[in-house]
Amino acid sequence: NVDVTQASGNLALASVSGKNVTLGANSGGVVLGTLQASGALRVMVSGDVSQTPTGSVTVAGAATLVSTNGDITLANATNDFQGVVNATGRNIALNDANTLTLGAIMATGTLGVTSAGSLTQAGGTAVLVMGDTTLASTTGDITLTNPNNNFIGAVNASGRNVALTDVNAITLGTVNATGTLDVLAKNDITQTGPVKVAGVTTLTSTLGDIVLTNTANDFTGIVNANGKNISLTDVNAMTVVLNATGNSNLHAGGNLIVSGNTQDLNTKTTNGGTTSVGPTIVRGNLLLDTDGPLVQTGTLAVAGTPVVIIAGVTVAAAPPLVVIGIPPVVIPPVVIPPVVIPPVVVIPPVVIPPVVVIPPVVQISQVVPPVVVPVVAAVSPIQATFNTPASPGPAQLVVAQLQSALFSNRGLSADPKFAQAADAAAFNANSDAGTNAATATSSSRTDEERRRRQLSPPLQVINQGLRLPADAVKTSN
Repeated sequence: NVDVTQASGNLALASVSGKNVTLGANSGGVVLGTLQASGALRVMVSGDVSQTPTGSVTVAGAATLVSTNGDITLANATNDFQGVVNATGRNIALNDANTLTLGAIMATGTLGVTSAGSLTQAGGTAVLVMGDTTLASTTGDITLTNPNNNFIGAVNASGRNVALTDVNAITLGTVNATGTLDVLAKNDITQTGPVKVAGVTTLTSTLGDIVLTNTANDFTGIVNANGKNISLTDVNAMTVVLNATGNSNLHAGGNLIVSGNTQDLNTKTTNGGTTSVGPTIVRGNLLLDTDGPLVQTGTLAVAGTPVVIIAGVTVAAAPPLVVIGIPPVVIPPVVIPPVVIPPVVVIPPVVIPPVVVIPPVVQISQVVPPVVVPVVAAVSPIQATFNTPASPGPAQLVVAQLQSALFSNRGLSADPKFAQAADAAAFNANSDAGTNAATATSSSRTDEERRRRQLSPPLQVINQGLRLPADAVKTSN
């Protein structure tokens, strides 16, 4: 490997040979004589990168050339960059004795690339040029079609088949393609110099116009033009297939053959050129100005007014031209398929099981035999007759108390006679309490006797083995 850095000033090397070669100059440039690198070449300088008139640079691997403030000029025809060339500088000029593959190119000025063979670019890279670009391939193709290329200045290209792509608009300078020409741009495609193409030309602008009206243009092959408004001029005969969202203007110095689809269509031929109309749809007005005969080879549909001028004479309807109106747009009826209502799922009836009849509860009443109450033999009531003395004796008092106790236990009332006798005995016993008290008691008892006679039955003494004391019986006599 060779690694040389110049601290100040320019670095001049008459001959350098190595595997990987790295050259640098902090405040100057580098001048190369004969350089051979079997590996990669890396040059980093602040000034220019150049080579002697007889020098040559041969690099088997990738070459990276960077000049922060200067130009890069390695334009000797004997150079041979076998790998990808990356270059950053002001004005960049490269030449290769064979094919040349560009990598990342950034030129704040111009870019000039020449190769004996094909000129291409590595995938994923982009060419950015602020000034004009000149691309030349002596025997090969020029293919710079990466989508991020940006040619701000005019692009001059000379080669066999030329294909260019620009992320924005592109301006063609002098273009000479011995084969085909393909140009793709997002915006307008215009020109500053003549375009000469021996084969088929394909021009596509995604959003813009195509305006190639240089009178020196010469499209020998068919021109396929796709864009908004399309304007093409050919110094000789021209065959154009249009696909225009806007209007089209075609001018040929010889015969003109046109077909395709456009809004308005205006054509003109000179030098005795004929006009041949193939299958064409004109959504607007039609103006055919032909210096020679008018030929129709396909259906011509015109929505607007067709005007035909033959050899400077306006013809209302030229016999060879059959113009049909564009049929109205037939909107097919909207067929609404019938709405298929799925069959209703029949829900089987809910089978309610029969109600189990519960047999009535037979309540067997137990016959309770009637309670036979034995008949109590009637006992003749004992009638006790008492002669109530003025002052009852001890026997009468005892009988009266017994009777009261006996009937009280049975919930009965004693005979009032006995109560009266008891009351009388109590009266006599308590006579010392005073006459007034006796009188009040007698009155109270008299009322009580009246009430008892109204509520109580006559005294009946049931024989329950009652025994009276013998002295009580005697005394009662």
